[in-house]
Amino acid sequence: MNLPRFSVQKRATILTAMALCMLSGVNSFFKMSRREDPRIVIRTCYILTRWPGASATKVEQLVTDPLEKAAGEIDEVKEMVSESKTGLSVIYISLEDDVWDVDQVWDKLRARVERSRGELPQGAGTPIVDTDFDDVYAVCLALYQTPPPGKDKIERPYTPREMEILADRIEDELKEIESVAKVKKHGVQPEVVYLDVDSADWGQISLTPKELGNILEARNIVAPGGEVDTELGRFSVKPTGEFEAVPELDEVVVGLREEKIPIRLGDLEIAASRRYEDPPTTLVRYGDTEVPGAPAILIAASMKDGRNIIDMGEEIDRRVRELRASELPADVALVKVNDLPRQVDEKIDEFVENLWEGMAIVVLIALVMIGWRPALIMASAIPLSIIGSLAVVALMGVELESCSIASLIIALGMLVDNAIVVSDNAVRLMGEGVPRVEAAWRGAQELAIPILTSTLTTVAAFLPMILIPGNLGEYIRSLPIVVSVTLLASFFAAMTVTPLMCALLLKPKKVDPEKKGKSFIVRGYKALVAWCIAHRMVTLGGAAAALAGALALLQVIGSQFFPPGYRDQCFVHIWLPEGSSIAATDRTAKEVEEILRKKSAKDGKERMVSSITFVGSGGPRLFLASSPEQTVPNYAYIVVNTSGPEVTSDWVEELRAEVSKIPGARIDVRRYDLGPGLKNPVEWRLSGEDAQVLRAKAAEMVQTFREVPGTVNPYDDWKNAGYQIEVDVDEEAASLAGVTNADVADAMNGLLSGAYLTTYREGDHSVEVLLRVRPEQRSRLEDLSRSYVNGRSGKVPLGSVARVKQTWEPAVIVRRDQVRAVTVGCQVAKGHLPNDVSTAVAEKLADFKKNLPSGMNLAEQGEMKETNKSQDDVYMALQIGIALIVLILIAQYNSFLKPFVIMMTVPLALVGAFLGLWVTGWPLGFMACLGIVSLAGVVVNNAIILIDFVETGVAAGQPLRQALVDAGVIRMRPIMLTSLTTIGGLFPLALAGGPLWEPMAWVMIYGLVFSTFLTLVVIPTVYCWFAETFRMKVA
Repeated sequence: MNLPRFSVQKRATILTAMALCMLSGVNSFFKMSRREDPRIVIRTCYILTRWPGASATKVEQLVTDPLEKAAGEIDEVKEMVSESKTGLSVIYISLEDDVWDVDQVWDKLRARVERSRGELPQGAGTPIVDTDFDDVYAVCLALYQTPPPGKDKIERPYTPREMEILADRIEDELKEIESVAKVKKHGVQPEVVYLDVDSADWGQISLTPKELGNILEARNIVAPGGEVDTELGRFSVKPTGEFEAVPELDEVVVGLREEKIPIRLGDLEIAASRRYEDPPTTLVRYGDTEVPGAPAILIAASMKDGRNIIDMGEEIDRRVRELRASELPADVALVKVNDLPRQVDEKIDEFVENLWEGMAIVVLIALVMIGWRPALIMASAIPLSIIGSLAVVALMGVELESCSIASLIIALGMLVDNAIVVSDNAVRLMGEGVPRVEAAWRGAQELAIPILTSTLTTVAAFLPMILIPGNLGEYIRSLPIVVSVTLLASFFAAMTVTPLMCALLLKPKKVDPEKKGKSFIVRGYKALVAWCIAHRMVTLGGAAAALAGALALLQVIGSQFFPPGYRDQCFVHIWLPEGSSIAATDRTAKEVEEILRKKSAKDGKERMVSSITFVGSGGPRLFLASSPEQTVPNYAYIVVNTSGPEVTSDWVEELRAEVSKIPGARIDVRRYDLGPGLKNPVEWRLSGEDAQVLRAKAAEMVQTFREVPGTVNPYDDWKNAGYQIEVDVDEEAASLAGVTNADVADAMNGLLSGAYLTTYREGDHSVEVLLRVRPEQRSRLEDLSRSYVNGRSGKVPLGSVARVKQTWEPAVIVRRDQVRAVTVGCQVAKGHLPNDVSTAVAEKLADFKKNLPSGMNLAEQGEMKETNKSQDDVYMALQIGIALIVLILIAQYNSFLKPFVIMMTVPLALVGAFLGLWVTGWPLGFMACLGIVSLAGVVVNNAIILIDFVETGVAAGQPLRQALVDAGVIRMRPIMLTSLTTIGGLFPLALAGGPLWEPMAWVMIYGLVFSTFLTLVVIPTVYCWFAETFRMKVA
């Protein structure tokens, strides 16, 4: 079927189909889900198990080890990383990249963990398998108290419970929003009823914590009492007795004297007091340039899959406005501290603006070079191809996010190539006297196969990117899909709409035979090509030298996995030594907050908008690449919202210098991370079994890191060893007293951390009741020795059956795949590339590695490892793409030599690609590599059309060298035009695409510039060489 002729003859059919296609695309655009980044499958979870009071070594041996063995039995597990700390085991499980049904694997993991519970020691908690790693909390609201309107200070501080009630109301309101998936609160201070006992008095009481708990539970009954049938009907029986006030605890009967006089809890001098958890587990604080740091509760909301994050943000804003107006007191503030919907809206608007700008540049180039009629014909292909493709990609699960919109921008300049080639050929035919309508459809039909081939070769370059494994492949999945669908849509547009528009708009253009080919550009080009063909060895040698020079630039350019993000946020991580109290951590966090406020102003403008501090935890996951820390007292995390991404980078460097002056803490100030979210850009891992040797060697590595320029805050993840209180049980004395090791552990945990007795309830609010020794009696070792433990014959002093002592224990023991491993890592100073720093570290560690004891291994991690892996994946996609391109070319030409000639354009494009990175200052990163892969499909198009015209001329009787020159003259304008429109479409992305997309755009722009020129000169030379030397069949 002659599709171009049909399109010209059946105009109404084509116009109707085009309208329906456009309507479908517009409808898809408004219905597509919107989000910040592409959706990826999170193949990571963790197993958390608490064993209060146990040392890191005991946790490793008795908790981590059996759980690791259970998880290791699952075939889909790729890697396990465990951290054994005092009283805590955390095992991170990562699955293989080809696992898609992660829920099934997590169910299998839970079953294995449940089976291994019997192997865990008495006193260890139930292992928790947390698989909610992909929950990103897009909107975070800080609730805090402010001075009343017109006042300078707070008159009556609200209690934490009063603030919690307000936070509960906000939580309920957010949960009603249809697009909200989860709502979590951070910073709530739980109420506790403490029964503080005197250690000596408790030793004289014949009650154990478990017995006292049973008595209180029996009194504090909330169970149903059954049902009773009466003459009036069936009634439920509700026993009364639930505690209604804390003083009622004093009246609970816990025993009888000899005279059967009740002994009440209050008689035992056990003081019951209701207060807040002491010490607190976590603290949250809001701050800005005016608020020095107010206790706050953070309410965080995540989005359901497939929803529109912008719509969700607007609905949350509406609910917040209503709450402020009707329910929140005037002296309570509710402000956003993380606003992902706003960031997504701004990013999408920016990319859409880039898309419009690209369209305008493409059309303007066409207007200048070919006039308004051909430019209008070319422009008609843009909306049809882009909007029409949206209907298709939406069905394939593509959402509107940064990657998919950038893909449209990348495709923009290329999709008009087919329309340009068709309209230019139609103009040429009309100039030769062919009637307008016939020239319109012949212009497309004559080049249908070459255009289809060039389209398929471009698609073949992009499509293999879909095979890149893991989260990186999922991140860029929309790129090959969107570009491929859009380019295929542009081919159908070139075969249908473009001939129709040519028939409607083009007019015959008279060409003066005397002036044809006489312009100085044409004369100069003819002379250049003739000279190059005559001196082909010099020409090819020059091209080879240019390629060699470009490859040499790689040593200067450097490499980088992913660049730092461009965002109006930075993040501060604070670690104190293991064993530090949350109070000490809080003091350090306040010092950092003070630095933020003091260093905020620059040039009369504030750089800090607000901050939210989490002490004792890492808060919610604010973006996909982040991994919040577990709840530990020696860690704090500050999210700093800046006045704009342009100020963030320099301010981070200033803050790093300032916080380094704070003693006794490791403080990292970081920018927003693009890519997979590595803990440190530079890391080296040392593995072995001897913990003491590992720690000593790690200390040497940290010192080596410090000697390398560009390293910031080197450290090892085993941290410093610390003092641990060890209770050494005398087995013989304990046996005589009827005391077991479990009895000792229970007594220590209960009286020091607090033994759970029962729960006091107020409506739907629950308050735990805990028994513990008074604070002043648990601060010294001798106090512990005088505490009591339960035995068969009653309570005995702990000191009579055990010795309490301090020992120097590891703070944390890290294992990777069940082998002990310590990782030394660091951040990188501005002006240094992580891979360059890692290479310098490798040189320093060369002798260190040679002298390692037997059984120890040193391996590079961090960005260098990820860069090498990602480059291998990209090269795999490039190889597949080139193989597909060659296969398509062989199928068209039925020749092996002609595809080789055409593929010469690919290395020629590398000359411009590497030069472009060097000129613009970007390193060779993951996205730049994708740009090179993309070039492989784009640059061959010009050579395909050029060779088609060469063979047409030879078939018409022209000598080969004359046909080569004439084909170059005929194809010069469309080749230049298609290259310029592609460059024009990419230009806005290169200038304002951000650190992720700009390198890719510049690679393609510079690659096209150089390959276009070299294609017009080198390809004719190579073609002539192959035809005359190797007797390649010409036509």
